[in-house]
Amino acid sequence: MPFEYFGVIPFARLTPANCRFHADAGRAAIARLTEWGLNRILRSNLSDAVRTLDAVVSRDSYGATNEELERTLRAIHLCADFYQVAASLGDKPIIGAAPELALSLQGGLSGTRSERQAREYLSQYWFGSVLTRVRVSPCVLADPAAPSRPDFLIDLGGFDCTIEVKRPESINSARDALDRAAGQLRSYGKPGIACIDLTDCICLPGFATAFLSSPAPIGDVVWRLFWNISQPLCDRPVKYNQSDKYARVFALVLFARVAGWRGVNDPQPEARYFIQVATYPSACAGLVSEYGARFSRLVRTGFQEVSGSDGRLL
Repeated sequence: MPFEYFGVIPFARLTPANCRFHADAGRAAIARLTEWGLNRILRSNLSDAVRTLDAVVSRDSYGATNEELERTLRAIHLCADFYQVAASLGDKPIIGAAPELALSLQGGLSGTRSERQAREYLSQYWFGSVLTRVRVSPCVLADPAAPSRPDFLIDLGGFDCTIEVKRPESINSARDALDRAAGQLRSYGKPGIACIDLTDCICLPGFATAFLSSPAPIGDVVWRLFWNISQPLCDRPVKYNQSDKYARVFALVLFARVAGWRGVNDPQPEARYFIQVATYPSACAGLVSEYGARFSRLVRTGFQEVSGSDGRLL
């Protein structure tokens, strides 16, 4: 059946009452994922998020405690992200995608280990939804004989390349995540793009309520942290000399989506995304340099279209 579209309210215009739009978007995503045959969806993190936002609308309050505010923010993000993912899916399940989407629905809103794994898979498919907004259709690679296969295959105007998305848990693991992505791209044998979601490196436990008394917008406070994390990662494909692991990586996308509450007496949610795209003209013997610039333009445009908040392009 056709996907039902809703206008998801950007954070700048969000109110407790407007959370119903996010809850409705979550329900639309549940309907599409159910069509894909995903089981136990009523016990998923997405269903938990919808119930949480229904309660916010009913009481006309985001929450009275820091714990409730954090839970509400996670629910808003989950409903919005799954909505974007569901909107990018076709009517028929894709072999290889459905099992990973099922893993993205695990856990609840309580910060468990299963929720951490779910965020990794959700980040992968959310990035895929960014590509669909700029008419780049990511193909899910489903080769059982290739367990280290990249996440997506895309066509950049007659040029096939692969994409691997990673979401490291901390600053310390970000470099290893990039190395693993490069290894997977090299093993597959096609030119590739590594995408690293640095959100968890910045949004540590307690981040959502750490800025309640901050006089400055959250994005203005933390963007320098993103810069400090991203710069060494951008340099790594050039400086790495232990093997030819990075020989096929012609572009690197680093991004983070941060959100939190600001205002002691009347907390309001704020969100911002940061993105940096580095290209490497010498990759693949210099034969694909023009496609790095093309992909950079596409992914920046996709972020602008899919995100409900202002970004900072580095």
